[in-house]
Formats: sequence, structure tokens, C-alpha cells
Amino acid sequence: MHFTLTNIAFLTVASLGTTLVIQYFLGRITDKVNRPPLIFANRVLLSAIPLLYAFSSSFNEFIILEVYSGILGSIQNVVMNSYLLDVIPHERKAEYLSIINGFNGVIYLTGALIGGYLLELMIAHFPLYLALVYSYLIVFSGRFASSFMFVHLKEPEQKGRSPLSLYSMLYRPKQPGNPSGGTLRFR
Repeated sequence: MHFTLTNIAFLTVASLGTTLVIQYFLGRITDKVNRPPLIFANRVLLSAIPLLYAFSSSFNEFIILEVYSGILGSIQNVVMNSYLLDVIPHERKAEYLSIINGFNGVIYLTGALIGGYLLELMIAHFPLYLALVYSYLIVFSGRFASSFMFVHLKEPEQKGRSPLSLYSMLYRPKQPGNPSGGTLRFR
């Protein structure tokens, strides 16, 4: 694309500016709406970003892509964090959030490493443009498929006490005498 540093700065401002504006307005309404369908739709729409990168060819198209990315990023930030804060136990919020952020970091790192190695492998067999397009198509497929993990999320009935269905296996509090992490039910 041969973008200059100024072009990159404009793209960054478009994305971050959109994120700030949308987050402000979305923060006012997010606790009043049913969040799981919004989370699922957001994940599906986020999967389109690699396709847009694969087929964008002008600065104006990239501006539109960054605005789109900013809108979806703000939905991700506000709605997902609001949902998480409502479904994890109040007295263990810091512990759960640190585990979630650590898990997300490992997944992002793993995805970036695999994507980099995959692109390197494709560059050995295809011209750079085709290698990038094929890589973006693979990323799209993975993101789209993984978005369906969010389809069965439920809005918590009692905020802060319901288990988080998607992460329940990872984030159950482990208690002495209960090494599997299963939830103890007192009778």
C-alpha cells in the first residue's frame, strides 16, 4: 500500500476516535439490553475484519475498515466486560478477571505466532499478495467458527452469582478437597 506515517496516524485516529465515541454511548445502555445476542453478533462481525483487510486496496477503504473495527472493538470492550462483571462472583472479581486476561493474552500470542508461521510458509509457495489473502481467509474461517462458542451464552438472572457458561471449566473456584474445580453445593 505504501502508506506514509501520516496515513497510518489517520487510520489510528479513525479507529480509536470511533471506539471512544461509541463506547461512551454504548456504556449508557449496555446494562439495559440483553447482552448475549449482542456478544454473539459482535463476534461474527469481528470475523469479517480479516476479509476486509484481504480485499481493501485504497486509503479510503482502509479508513472505512478502521471505523468498522472501532465500532466492533467498542462493543467488545463495553458489552463483554459488563457481562463478565455481572456473571463472576463479586468477592472474586480480581482473581477471575486476571485469569481471563491471562488466558486471552495466551490465545492472542498463540494466534499471532501460528499466523506468522503460516504466512511464512505460504510466502514460500505463493506470491506475497496471494499468501496474504489466503492467510486472511484462514483467519476469517477460524474467527467465524470460534464465534459460535458464544451462541449459547445466557443473561444472568441474579447479577454476580450465575456461573459463566463459556468459561465455567476454566474459572470454577478450586477449594480444598475439590481438586477438579467443581462447584460445591451445600445442602
